[in-house]
Amino acid sequence: MFACHPTCRTYGLHDKPLGSVARQDRTVLQEWQVILQILANNIKPRSLRLSFICDTRDLQTARGIVESLGCLPLLRDCSIRLGQIPDWSSSALARSMSLQLTGKTPQNLGHPTTLHLPDEVLEHILSFTELVAPFQLEWCPVRGLSPFDCCKTCTDSLLGCCCSFYHAAYATGCTCWRLPLPLFLVSKRMHRIATSIFYSKNTFFIATIHRNCVMWSPEKPLSAPTITTQFFNRLPSNALPHLRSITVGFLDFWPQSAFTHLAITDWRQGIDIMAKSLDLSKFTLSLQIDVPRYPEDECLQACRSIVHSLIHLGRIKRLFVYLSGQSSRYYKTKGKQFETILEKTVLGDDYDAVLHGKYDVNFPLWYDGYSREGPIFQADGRKVWDPKEHGNSDYDYEDYLNFM
Repeated sequence: MFACHPTCRTYGLHDKPLGSVARQDRTVLQEWQVILQILANNIKPRSLRLSFICDTRDLQTARGIVESLGCLPLLRDCSIRLGQIPDWSSSALARSMSLQLTGKTPQNLGHPTTLHLPDEVLEHILSFTELVAPFQLEWCPVRGLSPFDCCKTCTDSLLGCCCSFYHAAYATGCTCWRLPLPLFLVSKRMHRIATSIFYSKNTFFIATIHRNCVMWSPEKPLSAPTITTQFFNRLPSNALPHLRSITVGFLDFWPQSAFTHLAITDWRQGIDIMAKSLDLSKFTLSLQIDVPRYPEDECLQACRSIVHSLIHLGRIKRLFVYLSGQSSRYYKTKGKQFETILEKTVLGDDYDAVLHGKYDVNFPLWYDGYSREGPIFQADGRKVWDPKEHGNSDYDYEDYLNFM
């Protein structure tokens, strides 16, 4: 797990989870009751934003803590965390009380159920849900689908977050994205429509070469094709025709790795799967290639090798090539022209990637490749916490090589 706040880490100096048996825990609970009464008697309704973090030892203690909050008047916002480790039961308690304290308890107003809606209407409604992620969904064989960043708006505290994805918590103001699995489980009809929306309206980023996801390293070659083929093979077969946008990222680019037999075999097998299973007339393929500031001929030849393999793919709707990492002067004079040459090599001289929205659809990534932790700022903009950039990743490059 990647910690977004200092006290969200699984290591370090933390208070032990609160129980209800030890004398010290009972003393804390009694003191908390006194504080609650002071708050209840003095705050105005819908004026207080409450961030309540109390990691508990068991569900009984969590239930007692949550019920004690019921004496408060209506709040402006409410964030409750009952445990550092995700727990469905505790999260449900936190959610129920947070909604109750903010006056957002759902009520049955007798609206028609989705079962009575036509497919077209239901599909339109679901396209506004979290089935459509705000970022590209990054995938690599080591991690699978990368976790999303904490939005850091789920609590005003600089010490801990209340993301239900990472903790036994709930926050009324949390905007963290998570895959809405319940929508896939309602019915077969809902599953079919949700699958279509999820795979057709999201862009998937396949991370190939990376220090935290090294699979094409010439020093440690694997015995079987990986990366692109694994991505397609792990998807449900009925999902492939719905895919509309994929970005393949060649990160921490090493020219020599693009020429290995394994790398080329995997890339071409992935292309074969795309040709056989995808609707190419509606498909957009983007290539994100990290190159040195001043790439040499070997690096440029590696880029050509990657792109030229697409010539036999067939006529796809759009192809975008992005060469990143170069100096701005080199990119303006040569890099941008080289991108255009590579794109026209596949789709013909009449193809203009810019007119097809090349710079309009380059969505940001979920995961920056090194650490998804970011700095935390106060309301006045002052930075108050800045974690180490590379020291907290669950997958370290050297550890991975030793494991292989």
